[in-house]
Amino acid sequence: MLAALEEQLATPDRAESWTLETLVDRAGVGVGSFYEYFSNKESLLGALVGAVTDKNFRELLAASELEADDTLETAVARVTSAIARTYLGRPTLTRVVMASIGRLGLMSPVVVARDRFARELAKRAQRFFPDASEDALAETMRMVADATMGIVSGELERTAEPDVAMWSSRIAEMGCLLLRSRHEGAATQ
Repeated sequence: MLAALEEQLATPDRAESWTLETLVDRAGVGVGSFYEYFSNKESLLGALVGAVTDKNFRELLAASELEADDTLETAVARVTSAIARTYLGRPTLTRVVMASIGRLGLMSPVVVARDRFARELAKRAQRFFPDASEDALAETMRMVADATMGIVSGELERTAEPDVAMWSSRIAEMGCLLLRSRHEGAATQ
């Protein structure tokens, strides 16, 4: 059912008008099966937020794996490209998930996932900033993550189809600038 909902929300013309009946039809289950797992549409949306958060965490973490010849710029560009595709490349789904996070009061678990991701990125960034502490790098990564989600939120309000490539580039530039400005003197190639 979660996959069917995510698929429906990925289609802009059908995202706003989804109903329980269209969802169970798409999932190939009966309404009774829906109520075995969910009490209402809001509980389904809450489960979707959790599933999307976990999926995004795994995919973005995989994109952050360092290659032997990576520079800071190439590593950051790869991650920010994955972030832009994930959040801006599926604008309708992202809008619904973000609205559900606020409406259902799910910001706390999302922040926990963000902090976990920032810590993982900090471990990788130590290669480029060996004299910086992991805590300091994690703080910088949280700042980059929060700024990035601010950009995502703004672009999703401004336009129906954000420019993924442009925002990937701008977020990468911001991330590199922030990392270098906060940890300068510790950078190595």
